[in-house]
Amino acid sequence: MNSLRPSPSGSWLMPWEPLLSIEGLAQKLFPEIGPRHPLHGSMVRQVAKRLDCDDVLVEVVGSERRLAVVHRTYGLVPDPDSRFPWVTWYADFEAWAANGMRGDHSEFTSDGDDPDAGDRFDGSAR
Repeated sequence: MNSLRPSPSGSWLMPWEPLLSIEGLAQKLFPEIGPRHPLHGSMVRQVAKRLDCDDVLVEVVGSERRLAVVHRTYGLVPDPDSRFPWVTWYADFEAWAANGMRGDHSEFTSDGDDPDAGDRFDGSAR
């Protein structure tokens, strides 16, 4: 996972920032994930975070749907509604870059016309 290239240019578009170190997201997610949630029991590894909200991109180890964007709730107990925290699934990095990151970038930038405009991350973590 050290050479993630989510876009053809290899850049991470704002508002996403890659994380090259594993930050123990599995432990952080457990209080939020109830027994009926789609991520319950999954091994996940945080790949990136969205800087303007509570979304994180995780790799779901051993799943056909390899990546998920999870909107963190930071709850200390699982939500009784198994839809929360909400999850958007992607088959691979290319699907997420095309259908997730680029749309998020358009939303984040003021003009919204050019998903390649604006700030980029070159893949190095802060």
